[in-house]
Amino acid sequence: MKKLANSPLGLIFILNFVFASFASAQNGSPKSIFDCVYDAEGVPVIKIETNWNKLINQKMEEEYLPGKVTLPCGDFDIRVRARGMMRKQVCFFPPVKVDFKNGQLEKQKLDTSIDKLKVVFQCRAGEANSEFLLREKMCYDLYKVISPDYYVYHKQVKFECMDEGKVKYALDGLFVEDEGEIADRIGAKVIEVGKVMAPALDHDLYVRMTFFQYMIGNTDWSIPNKHNVEMIKVPGIAKIVPMAYDFDYAALVGTPYAVPHESLPIKSIYERYFMGHGVTEADALATAKYFVSKKDALLQVVTDFQGLDEKAKANIKKFLNPFFETVQNEKTVKRTFVQE
Repeated sequence: MKKLANSPLGLIFILNFVFASFASAQNGSPKSIFDCVYDAEGVPVIKIETNWNKLINQKMEEEYLPGKVTLPCGDFDIRVRARGMMRKQVCFFPPVKVDFKNGQLEKQKLDTSIDKLKVVFQCRAGEANSEFLLREKMCYDLYKVISPDYYVYHKQVKFECMDEGKVKYALDGLFVEDEGEIADRIGAKVIEVGKVMAPALDHDLYVRMTFFQYMIGNTDWSIPNKHNVEMIKVPGIAKIVPMAYDFDYAALVGTPYAVPHESLPIKSIYERYFMGHGVTEADALATAKYFVSKKDALLQVVTDFQGLDEKAKANIKKFLNPFFETVQNEKTVKRTFVQE
């Protein structure tokens, strides 16, 4: 071994071994089925074949139906069913859950511990509903600016909904990572059971999330019952990390079915209402300063967003401007956000 190490051939062998070991460590576990979609360039076209009439007409039953899906990494036999709460009730196209067979994932050398995908379609057919879906995607992109380390991954796609070999519907949609994917990606534990109160959360991340929800005009979330907020326990962070998702009730999105909960003192989603708790004056001022520092980056997301026309982007910037005026003024910050 010493002779091999001292020879040029031995040195090459050792370097190759080191590089291979490093690459292996970097690669870690195999790619997941979500990675298969997420890593695709641009906006991929995904084909899902199933009995769409039955899926839509019996969506409240959430019965799994057999089907097939074509992804960038291959074709798969699947089961697919409707899922969700309000969106399933108000939308013609319900969100769906796609269930994969572990044997086929293993054959494609994909992570078998992640065997389901969450899909959100545009609510109904037509360009207006496509725009609502894209505006919701923008909310995910904006949240990434505010919480760059902890956000829910998502991927915009074009769906061809196939039935008996023919395209029945062509829809815009999103793949949104589920709890298992989040836990696997971050190396964290997702808190799924029991109530969680605001004091149990990482305070800075919690306050930033509440400001963000106020910024986009969203009141459709709750900490105690984890409604539209993922709760994760991250190694090295003492408290629970909140991650906002599901923004179809936000005023920035503007879906026609979105209304505030009857318990809130507002009549329209376009009336911003701050839902944070335990926010001190120091918290409010520091978080306002943080959002001011992110203003250019947030507006750049709107400017660069693909799929929305300039009129829609101008409308979104107009909606965001009052928020920035609020956080740039110390008096309005104290008046709006301090909730001790």
